[in-house]
Amino acid sequence: MNQITMTKRNPKRSSLFVKAWLKAQTCEQEVRIRNLSVDGALLEGAEAPQVFETFTLSCGSSQVNGIVVWAKDGRIGVEFSEPVQGESLLEAFQTQLRVSAPKTFDPAELS
Repeated sequence: MNQITMTKRNPKRSSLFVKAWLKAQTCEQEVRIRNLSVDGALLEGAEAPQVFETFTLSCGSSQVNGIVVWAKDGRIGVEFSEPVQGESLLEAFQTQLRVSAPKTFDPAELS
């Protein structure tokens, strides 16, 4: 009997909303990075590359390579070839604007 072992992702994920450029074999497009960790990210884009397709993700002067692990409904789960660390993509995002509504947001307060 085959047994599948599920492992919990340990690296902390940071939620953000940053534009980046995804270049894969079957598509090249601007994407939004929705969350990021040292070993992967959740992207949103108009076209989904094929699962197991390799890619380069660029933001500003930072780049990271990896593989697409899943894609569905405009969302793309990717795993980086090497952990992002030091002077890299992760640090570039620390200075980017993160936009989100507070948990107690009431649109009527804007009137």
